Amino acid sequence: MVRLRKPRAELRALEAERHVDVDPRFAGHELPYGISIGRVSAGDWSSSVPDLLTAEGRYGVRLGEDPAQARAAFEERVAQACAADPWLRENPVVVTWPGVSSLREPCARAPAHR
Repeated sequence: MVRLRKPRAELRALEAERHVDVDPRFAGHELPYGISIGRVSAGDWSSSVPDLLTAEGRYGVRLGEDPAQARAAFEERVAQACAADPWLRENPVVVTWPGVSSLREPCARAPAHR
């Protein structure tokens, strides 16, 4: 049985680190650069043991952050979580960035712009 506590804890820690010194324009927003998993699918049949799990979600990019560096930080944290788990060390998570990605350079409006 795979226990996902370590990877989940690592992603929560990464999310917390990304929310240190948040841009003041996000005052009052709890997680402007949040990490969320919105879709999970596994298995081909309801009575079979899945051999693959796919999780898709959102990874918030900080204002002024290079999207390539944001991706690298996420991938590194996932790799660290896999390295710390005996089963995942042998069966590491594969991170992909499929489809239309909004991981592009974030922008901000001028303060006077409404």
